[in-house]
Amino acid sequence: MLRRFRAGAPRLTGDDGFSTLELVLITPFLMAFVLLVVGFGRITHGRQEVQHAAAAAARAASLADTPGQAQTAAQQEAAADLAQPGSAASRPRRRRSTPHSSTPGARFR
Repeated sequence: MLRRFRAGAPRLTGDDGFSTLELVLITPFLMAFVLLVVGFGRITHGRQEVQHAAAAAARAASLADTPGQAQTAAQQEAAADLAQPGSAASRPRRRRSTPHSSTPGARFR
């Protein structure tokens, strides 16, 4: 009787089911690779934005007459460049009300 049952059942030979197993095992690695590529792309984009802001600040500082005006113009130009819509740095962030972040009791704006 056992032989009849075995004879009627399909036999699994060859690579049956291995493609599903390969897909299940490889998918997490593929997803991690895609997320890694996206992460590196975001880092590269952020660096390019900072370099562009630094170039704009240097350009603005070079047109100023005095060192004080140069510093003010450079800071304003860099802030304006990074605050443009679509910039990674344009997202609102909380800043402390004092210039030193290590000041005890400093309050957020």
